[in-house]
Amino acid sequence: AARAAAVRETREEVGLALDPNSLTWLSHWLPPADSPARFSTWFFAAPVPPGSVEIDGGEVHEHRWFAPQRAMAERDAGNISLVTPTFVTLFALARHRSVESVMASDGPLFYATRLGQTASGVRVCMYPGDAGYDSGEVDAAGTMHRLVMDDTDGWRWLDTR
Repeated sequence: AARAAAVRETREEVGLALDPNSLTWLSHWLPPADSPARFSTWFFAAPVPPGSVEIDGGEVHEHRWFAPQRAMAERDAGNISLVTPTFVTLFALARHRSVESVMASDGPLFYATRLGQTASGVRVCMYPGDAGYDSGEVDAAGTMHRLVMDDTDGWRWLDTR
């Protein structure tokens, strides 16, 4: 169902026709259980089909093609906004040199978010495998699997698993 929705939404919102069989499932995200609005988010990768992007003006108002590293830098510079799942997905994509490499990557990954905050007020999103995930304690000693969302020093993805 998520794959069919991705193909449909891509066609409706940006006018690109994807072959459902060309999609590689990258990840599935769930927000914290106490979030006021919860959306199950699925990320797929696919080669860009022929044709130009035609934005719908509804959900999509503009588009730009960025390398993952540049998109993260633009976010840190305050030029674009990214939500947590997009930022972490871009971080994972930045390790690859080609679409073919992304398509052959291991996956999918599942992220159920647990929110925390440092003593200085920096937000931290923790994921299964993080030492503080079960307790919600951001200072728990051990393995880290988290996004530190520091608005002063930038966002940092930490994965020591």
